[in-house]
Amino acid sequence: MQTGVEIVLVHKPGLPIFSARLVLSRGPRDVRGTRPEAIAMGIRALLSADPDALELGASGGCMPEGCSLSTSGPLEQLDASIALLGDLAVSPPYNKVWATKEAQRARDAWFEAPGGGAVDDNMAALLFAPGDAYAPLPVGAEKAVAETSATTLYEVHEQIFQPEHATLVVAGDVEMDRLKTTAQLVFGPWSRRVPELPRRTDEPAPAPPDARAAHIDRRGILVHGYLSARGPVAGDPDLDALSLLIAVLGAPKGRLHDAVRSGLGAVYSFDTKWEVGRTASWMAIGGPFELEKAQPAMMAVATALRAARDSGLPAAEIEGARSRLISALRERLSTTRGITRLLAESLAQGRPAEDALAQQARLAAVTPADIQRAARKWLAEDRLRLVLVGPEKYLLLGFEKLGVGPLKWRSFRGELLR
Repeated sequence: MQTGVEIVLVHKPGLPIFSARLVLSRGPRDVRGTRPEAIAMGIRALLSADPDALELGASGGCMPEGCSLSTSGPLEQLDASIALLGDLAVSPPYNKVWATKEAQRARDAWFEAPGGGAVDDNMAALLFAPGDAYAPLPVGAEKAVAETSATTLYEVHEQIFQPEHATLVVAGDVEMDRLKTTAQLVFGPWSRRVPELPRRTDEPAPAPPDARAAHIDRRGILVHGYLSARGPVAGDPDLDALSLLIAVLGAPKGRLHDAVRSGLGAVYSFDTKWEVGRTASWMAIGGPFELEKAQPAMMAVATALRAARDSGLPAAEIEGARSRLISALRERLSTTRGITRLLAESLAQGRPAEDALAQQARLAAVTPADIQRAARKWLAEDRLRLVLVGPEKYLLLGFEKLGVGPLKWRSFRGELLR
C-alpha cells in the first residue's frame, strides 16, 4: 500500500473462519527507556475497555522487539475486524479509556502479577544485562509502570505503530481484491506523525559473568529446576539445529524423560522452553521435580545435555524429533490462526513472512553434524545457566555438583540477595 502498510494473504479456500493480525516490526526495545510491560499493559487496557474488541474477540500484546493486534471469526466479520485493528493502531483512545473501570481493572491485574514468574524472571536475569528490555523488570519499578500515563503510552504507541512498520496478515477464504479494498479504506489515511523509529540491531548485553546460577527460596512441594542458555539471533541457521536438539532432549518417552520420570520418579511433567526474538533467543530444559529427587534429576538433565553437545545425538532420535516438529508445523499451518501466528512470529523477528513457510524444508535439511556444531557453540560450559526455585533446605542438596557455577540467592524477580 502507498501508506507503507504491507499486506500478506494466505488464501485457504473453503475455511469458514478467517484470522487477521496487524504485526509491527518495532517494539519497546526500539524505544529506548521503554519497558515491554508498559505498552503491553496499555494494549490490554485498550482491548478491555472497547466493546467492539470484546465482541470481536480481539487480542494483542508486545514482546521486546515486536507488537501485534489480532482477531478472528466468521468471514462476515472480516471488514469490521480489520476496521477495529486499524482504529486501535491509528487512533488508540488511551485518554478516553484510561479512567474507565475496565482499564483500571486491567492495570490492577497487571500490577498484581507483572512478571513471567520466578523461573522465567530469574532466567532472564542470568542471561541479559540489567535494564535491557529482555531482562526482568527491575525490582521496585512495578508501581511506576502501572502508573504510566495515558499521554506517555500514546507517545510510545505512535513511535511503534507507524504504517511503515506494519504488516496486515490474513488467512482464510478471502480474495486479495476484497482485502485490498478494505485495507485501503482502513489504512489509506494513516500517515506517520513522528520521526521514523530505527530498528535496533545490537544484541542485548549479557548478564555479569558471575551470574551463573540462582536459588530462589519459595515454599512448596516441588523444586522447579532449569538449565538454560542464550542462542543465536533470528535467521541464524543454528536456530533450526538447536530446535531439533531441544526436541530430542524434551521428547515424551525419550531417554531423558524416561530416566527422570520412570527411573527416578522425580517429575510430573518435563518441560522445554524456546524463545526467539529479533536480536536474541534463549532455551531451557527442566521441570518441576520431587523435593528430594530434584538434584539427581537435574544431574540427569545436565549429563544428557553435555552428552548431546560433546558426543552427538543418535540418528534415530533426531529423526523422531524432526518428524514431531514437522508434524507440529503442519498442524499450525492447517488453521487460519496458526498460519497468521506463524507468519507474525517471523515478521516480528525482522524476517520475511515466507521464511516461516520455509521452516519445514530447513528442518529437513539439518544434519546430526549441524546439531552438534551448534550445541558446542551455544551450549558451551560458560554459556550454561541454572535456576532453582523451591524450599531453601532442598536447594542445598548438592546442586553445585552440576558444575554450572556458584549458586547465589535471588528474589522472585531476579534481584541478588546474598
